[in-house]
Amino acid sequence: MFDWDKTKYPRTWREMSFDFKAMFVYFGAMMAMMMAGAAMAASAKVAVAGAIATGATMLSLQHRRAAGWRWRRPGPRGIVRALFSLAIAAVLILAVSPTFPTADAAPWYLALLGIVTMNVLGALRITYLAEADFLADCGDAAPDARHSVASSIPSWKNALRIAFSVFFLAVWLDGMGSFYLAGITMRDGLPSPTETASAPYTEHGRTVYVTATRKAEIDAMQTVMMAGIPLAIISAFFLQLVVGVRIFPNMPVRGEPRS
Repeated sequence: MFDWDKTKYPRTWREMSFDFKAMFVYFGAMMAMMMAGAAMAASAKVAVAGAIATGATMLSLQHRRAAGWRWRRPGPRGIVRALFSLAIAAVLILAVSPTFPTADAAPWYLALLGIVTMNVLGALRITYLAEADFLADCGDAAPDARHSVASSIPSWKNALRIAFSVFFLAVWLDGMGSFYLAGITMRDGLPSPTETASAPYTEHGRTVYVTATRKAEIDAMQTVMMAGIPLAIISAFFLQLVVGVRIFPNMPVRGEPRS
């Protein structure tokens, strides 16, 4: 939403930065620990994640020293992007917290921590997706390759992309709210109907009873989510392939030559 037109998105392993490659290793370990489940203690999962993160950080610092990396200030948009990433992570954690209370969810939270860390540091121009962006910030007199050339994208395309981003964010927030309400409903709902909690709500084969107002709230939010998700997907492809507004970084855009 912020520097999408300036960031290089790698398509091959060779184009990826060291930071991005390290994230693949980290997420591979998190996936393995998710599959291990309760067979591996939560403290051991945290220790493994910490060891991988520490090793990746040390190797990254060595790589930066060898390449002559210098930190370039991110500017106001970078600060906003970092804060936005933290806010999105907070909403996601809140949404899933009613259904992820156990130690078995530790790898999930550790994976989310990795995503947030990468996004925040990327917004602050400390980590990179593409090695080309990393090299552009190396050397004492390195030009600011990502910000030296003004964007030539027409203003109406930027406006359409911003409008789509706002719509997508609204659908996403509705979905997170729906998950949160469903989670606390399943957690706090009554096993049998009462005078005030007479509306049945069923999820994954389990039925609890809640107030009619709560049931209506969940139904409304889920209806918006189920209609909004396919509409967002169709709109994204239409904007990209028909209108010529870039939504997906590595997909062809109408009116632009293939790279």
